Amino acid sequence: MTLTREEIQGMKPGREMDALIAEKVLGWTDIKRVNPAVIHSFSADGNHANFGFSPVLYKHVPFPLYSTDISAAWEVVTHLKSKYWYFMLSDENEGWEASFYWDPHRPAFEAVSATAPEAICKAALLAVLKL
Repeated sequence: MTLTREEIQGMKPGREMDALIAEKVLGWTDIKRVNPAVIHSFSADGNHANFGFSPVLYKHVPFPLYSTDISAAWEVVTHLKSKYWYFMLSDENEGWEASFYWDPHRPAFEAVSATAPEAICKAALLAVLKL
């Protein structure tokens, strides 16, 4: 699946974005996405219907709500910082701006969104996909 910068910027927070973060940013494998029509047969809120193989836990587990939960989004920041990415988050008039960059003298991979978790996830995807 090849994504464009515009597709990432236009994505809504939710399980599809969470799956992309798990796979593309955090290195999860064997990602399973369950048809939304049958999600409620797995859990009351649908949060456990999407899972993959965690490279940290070495087992299949539901992936976190990266795009809507700030504590889960912060795991994304921590992971990329461990890979020597710099990170900035600022409160903007339109919402939140998140930026990841290698070198302060080069353009950053940045996203502006209504919420901080969404901005972090979009900027992270742009950074790892080099868009």
